[in-house]
Amino acid sequence: MLNLETNQNHMVEKGTYDSTAYRTAEEVKDCTSKDSPIERFAKYIIGKGYWSEGEDKAWTKEARQEVLKAFNTAEQINKPPSKTSW
Repeated sequence: MLNLETNQNHMVEKGTYDSTAYRTAEEVKDCTSKDSPIERFAKYIIGKGYWSEGEDKAWTKEARQEVLKAFNTAEQINKPPSKTSW
């Protein structure tokens, strides 16, 4: 991520929560909606006026399309023979 004030790149750590092995789906959803670093950051930059809800929705849609395109491209690539893996 690029820091606009210093024009330097910074690493952003993203934590996730998925404990479906010992939590109900409702508990997982509750934790992820409250503790998502991405959601917290989005609320922060929208609140500061650096970003808008519309920009966020458009960017999310564009990013999703890019990821799906990359998946489709990767699925078209022939897999190498297993004997070349070692």
